[in-house]
Amino acid sequence: MGRGRLCIEISIMGYWEDYSFFISKVEELTGLSPSDILERYKILIEELEENDVLEWLYEDYDEFTILKINKILVEPSLRFNALKQEFESNISILDKRIFPYLNPSIDITKNWKADFKIGHIEFEKH
Repeated sequence: MGRGRLCIEISIMGYWEDYSFFISKVEELTGLSPSDILERYKILIEELEENDVLEWLYEDYDEFTILKINKILVEPSLRFNALKQEFESNISILDKRIFPYLNPSIDITKNWKADFKIGHIEFEKH
């Protein structure tokens, strides 16, 4: 077995370990899979973009989705996990779509998800 092949096999094994750990840790922290969390976040942003205020006001999981995302992003055991970094990248893309709806007093350079409340959204602006 050549040295290059061994490195590739170790790299693949590391990826699968990261993958398995990430999935199980996210489910432990949130009760949802990472793909479910991403899908929920995408849907709630689409509801904002479509001006579907009633969906936001009467569905509890909108606020909780953002709080659950924060739990994943700040989890110390996932700090160097490759899948967490990929998840964080996807969240960052979606964050850019929600920023225009956040109250201007929210500092998006800080961890705004940690204490997110529905009141942080300005529905009437859009």
